[in-house]
Amino acid sequence: MSGFIALAISRAAPLAVTMIEKPDGFRERDAQFQPAPDAQSQRLTPLEPLGLDHPSTESTPRTPLHRRAARWLRDAAEIVMGERWVRRWFPKYPQRPPNFFNNLGQPHYHGHRERLRQRFLATWPDGLPDYELLELVLFNATPRIDVKPLAKKLIETFGSLNAVVAAPEQRLRMVAGVDDKVVVQLRLVAALAGRLASTNIKGRCVLSSWAAVLDYCRTTMAFRDREQFRVLYLDSANHLIEDVLFAEGTVNHTPVYPREVVARGLAASAVSLILIHNHPSGNPTPSDADIVMTKKIRAACDAVSLRLLDHIIIGKGSESSFRTLGHLR
Repeated sequence: MSGFIALAISRAAPLAVTMIEKPDGFRERDAQFQPAPDAQSQRLTPLEPLGLDHPSTESTPRTPLHRRAARWLRDAAEIVMGERWVRRWFPKYPQRPPNFFNNLGQPHYHGHRERLRQRFLATWPDGLPDYELLELVLFNATPRIDVKPLAKKLIETFGSLNAVVAAPEQRLRMVAGVDDKVVVQLRLVAALAGRLASTNIKGRCVLSSWAAVLDYCRTTMAFRDREQFRVLYLDSANHLIEDVLFAEGTVNHTPVYPREVVARGLAASAVSLILIHNHPSGNPTPSDADIVMTKKIRAACDAVSLRLLDHIIIGKGSESSFRTLGHLR
C-alpha cells in the first residue's frame, strides 16, 4: 500500500507543477533563481513548506490552492522517494544540504523562532550573542521571515548592537531589508534603554550615584553620530531636577550659549549643574573649544551663584571628566 501511495505521489507531482506554468514560459521557483522585483509581487515559493518561519509578508496575498497543492506534492515526493528521483523531473530543482530536513521530515528552520525564544528564557540575560538578541527584536517587525541575515548584516554594518540601536534612520534604511517596522522596533529599544537608565538617577543623589550617571550618559549619547549637549540641573541635596538637551550639532561641533544654560538653571531653581556632551569620533579628550566654552559657562554660573560641578565628555568606549583632568578647580 505504501508503495502504491509513493508511486501515485511521484506520478502526480510533475502534473501538479504544470498547473503553475506561466504564459511567458518559466516556472515559479525558489527566489534564488527568480527573485521578485518588489515586495508586492512576492509569493510563497514552491520549495518552501507552509510554516511559521517561511518567507512571506503580512501584505502578501494567500497563495492559490492549486499552487500550494503543487508545492505539497513535490515536497511529499521528495520526502517519500528522495531528492534524486525528484531531480529527474525537475532538472533546475535547487540542491538542498544533507541536513535540510530534521528527523520528523520538517525543514530545519521549522519552529526556529520558538526555539530561540525558549533558549533566550533559559539563558537570560547573557546567554545569547548580540545578533540573536537583535533577531528576537526583529521578530515583531517582520513576521514569518528569516531575520537572522538582517540581524547579522546590521551588526556587521554598524559594528555593535549599541550602534545599531542608536543609528540614524537614514543610515538604517540604507541596509537592505530595513523598513518602517524595523526602524520602529529599534527606536523602541533605544527609548526603553534610555528610560530605564534615567530612572536610576531620578530622585537620588547624583554624586553618590556617579556610576549610574555615567551609565545613563553612555546609553543616551555614546553612539550618536552628532554631538549633543546636555545639562543636568541639581538641587541643594544634589538630586536631579531636570535633564535638558540643549542642542544637537554636527559631527564635531555643537553651538552652546552660556546665557541659556544659566537662565534655564535659574528657572528650575537649581543650585548646581553638570555639563555633558559626546564626541562621535569616540575619543573623549577635550578639545581647545571645549575648554574655552566650559570657562565661559563657569563664569556665567559664578555671576548668579550657580555651581558648575563637572563637565563630562562621552566617547564610545570611555569618558573624561574636566574636574578629574584639572580643568575645574
